[in-house]
Amino acid sequence: MPSELKQRIQAATLKSLTARNRYNDQVTAQLTQALKQAEDEVARAILQYRSLGSLPDNKLAALKGLEKLQLELDDTMKRLKREQTLVFRKTTKDSFKLGIQQGIGELADAALPFYADLKPEGIDKLATKVFTIVDTNALDFMAQYNLTLAGDVHRELADGIKRVIMQAIVEGKGTDDIVRDLGKVVIYKDSFKQAGTKVFSKAQYRMEMIARTEVLRAHSMGRKKFYTQVGVEKLEWMTMSDERTCPICGPLDGKVFSADKFPQQPAHPFCRCTNLPVIAKEELRSI
Repeated sequence: MPSELKQRIQAATLKSLTARNRYNDQVTAQLTQALKQAEDEVARAILQYRSLGSLPDNKLAALKGLEKLQLELDDTMKRLKREQTLVFRKTTKDSFKLGIQQGIGELADAALPFYADLKPEGIDKLATKVFTIVDTNALDFMAQYNLTLAGDVHRELADGIKRVIMQAIVEGKGTDDIVRDLGKVVIYKDSFKQAGTKVFSKAQYRMEMIARTEVLRAHSMGRKKFYTQVGVEKLEWMTMSDERTCPICGPLDGKVFSADKFPQQPAHPFCRCTNLPVIAKEELRSI
């Protein structure tokens, strides 16, 4: 691939990554907001039962209070699961289609023949055409896989809340202590890095890891789908080439593979890598 063409494609790819990362931030924010709402609901429910920590003499009343509290917490967990399930179902499809759109946009920004003249509406139309020939079973499988991962987080969160409550009762702690021991969902990223491993902060970390990793997976698959449809036979691995580049991806940077044998991206959770189409000629077949 001529160096000038490669530079244009690389610049176009970096531009599209900004849009990919912005979309990823939006998805993560939706999931985090739902989790934050659940945290607030759980705290309010627990704080209504000020007597739980001291276990009053009327043990039957205490047990009934715990049963009522558990029902409230179960309702919160069900609502959280519904909200986050909707996000993941939509995200898988949208990320894949975004990958197709940005693959087209990269060739347009690189001023390749046919693509150079495409307007935004033309890119959308072409992306929709490519999407119609996608194996929907594969997309459904990916979405279900994401929901399975998220379901594990929901179960761990619910179990963790129960565990903290019961341990606090055994130790004679009050409801304020229980809420504190559950931890908090952290909105500001700098603080989140120091959030620790309490129940809610751990759930937030795991949910963000799933979202960021799986959005990238679907996005990467969409781009590869488009490129193979227009005749790209080789892809080059591209890292972000900064201080966060990991030992797994660093050695792969710049390596070229056949499109049908390209290594899995993401290579690991929170992977940020992408790929570049290797084009021998400034001619690609139409879809």
